[in-house]
Amino acid sequence: MQPKKKKMEEIIWIALRMFEERKNFLTTVAHEQKGATSRLAAERARLSQVYIDRIKAILLVDDKATTSKRSTSIRYSQLYCFSCKHLGS
Repeated sequence: MQPKKKKMEEIIWIALRMFEERKNFLTTVAHEQKGATSRLAAERARLSQVYIDRIKAILLVDDKATTSKRSTSIRYSQLYCFSCKHLGS
């Protein structure tokens, strides 16, 4: 594996773990709080799960594409575009 690609994959794994931790924290907050705080935490946990699923899909595509000639930079830019869609960009 090329050093740059290996570093990018490492960063994506770290992002995945961070989103999983965030989701777990927000789920706990949603269960322990009431009212708007609980609803907001639950919504943010749900959104974190969306990002978790997208990151996992990208990592899975990368594993399957190791023998193909497809550029990994396209998959990394897709990750960026997913977050842009949420922000309304």
